[in-house]
Amino acid sequence: MGFFKNLINDAAEELKKKAEEAKNQVIQNVKSQFDDKRSTNNSAKESNHFSSSNNSDINEEDDELNILLGKLENGVLIISEGFTKLDDESLDDYKHLRKIVFPASLEKLDSDVINDQEDVEELDFSNVTKLKVMPDEFICGKHKINRFVIPDGVTSVGDGFLGDAKSGTDVFVPASVKNMGYITGNDENDLNVYLYSGNINIENMESDVKTLYVLPQHYGLYAQQLKECESDAKLREMPDELIGFYSKAGVASPAVQPAPTSELSDTSQETVSVPKTEGKKPQVMFSDRLEAMIEAALQDGVLTQKEKEVILRRAEKEGEDLDEFEMLFDARLAQLGIKVEESTIEEPSAIQVPEIPQNDSPKGPDGMFSERLEFLIHNAVEDGQITEKERDVIIRRAQAEGEDLDEVDIYIQSLLQKKQMGEL
Repeated sequence: MGFFKNLINDAAEELKKKAEEAKNQVIQNVKSQFDDKRSTNNSAKESNHFSSSNNSDINEEDDELNILLGKLENGVLIISEGFTKLDDESLDDYKHLRKIVFPASLEKLDSDVINDQEDVEELDFSNVTKLKVMPDEFICGKHKINRFVIPDGVTSVGDGFLGDAKSGTDVFVPASVKNMGYITGNDENDLNVYLYSGNINIENMESDVKTLYVLPQHYGLYAQQLKECESDAKLREMPDELIGFYSKAGVASPAVQPAPTSELSDTSQETVSVPKTEGKKPQVMFSDRLEAMIEAALQDGVLTQKEKEVILRRAEKEGEDLDEFEMLFDARLAQLGIKVEESTIEEPSAIQVPEIPQNDSPKGPDGMFSERLEFLIHNAVEDGQITEKERDVIIRRAQAEGEDLDEVDIYIQSLLQKKQMGEL
């Protein structure tokens, strides 16, 4: 009886064990089928996503497009905050982008980031402050960009960073940039570069530049560099409306602002009497040349008898009514709180003004004399003083151009004073 019982128990245990194994196998099979199905669904979803992001005809408002780097809508990719680096494969899954907005968190770019983005028209770095290096060949190949703004804070710009740039493209370079390579590889002098830095060697980039715009205080420096490079690039002073383009760079306005030419109208004494207002700039009333001469003479806050005679002589040459001019000029002196050092002046009409030829040469950046004469003067005062030899060279050039030597002397003194005050 005991043997029988043991046999039955052993059989029951064996059946129980086999039943447990069968149950576990069923569970394992179901789990395996579930995992396989989930994997298949994920693959299909991923495949659909990449297919969608490569299809320009897709409805771009689909939620699946708002992943990867950021939000994509109507060809505009806004890269999400948090991305600190973009490499040469970051944009591989995007096609037909026309604008890319970079995040404030961006710190590094590898070369060829805009690889094969031939439809891109705009790169928006307006939020970027941490990026320090614009790499070599940042844009690889063709594109439709016609305005490229290097973000403020970048200190080094690599070679060929703008790929196959279009002719006439505007390139903005902030004051933070200290080193800059060539812009494109075509060497065709067809770009407009707005350069806010005064510490760049432009030897590598000058062959890409058609027109180089610089701040007034940097004009002499880059004029010398272009001369040494024998460049075909044209040098121009930064347009007034673009001087503050990089507001965070703290770019200062030029000391001498060009003034529009206007004629004096018949005005009563009450009208021309300018009230003295704190910080108010005197109203522009005369020609560019005459206004520039006045500002140069008043640079040090003092007007000498000789300086006033020279100004009156210039006014007479330009056909101003001397009584009317002197009334307006005295009102300006009163507004600025400036007095003539000597109270007695000679009648300007008694001064014999020799007939001199009209100088038709292109004006320099200060609008006083020819570009060549201003360049000579700026270079002469670069070290804060002027030698006898330099003065003789300047006088010969001024005489050859028919300039008034007293006016030239006032201009030189004003530049020397600016140099001493650190404004030049």
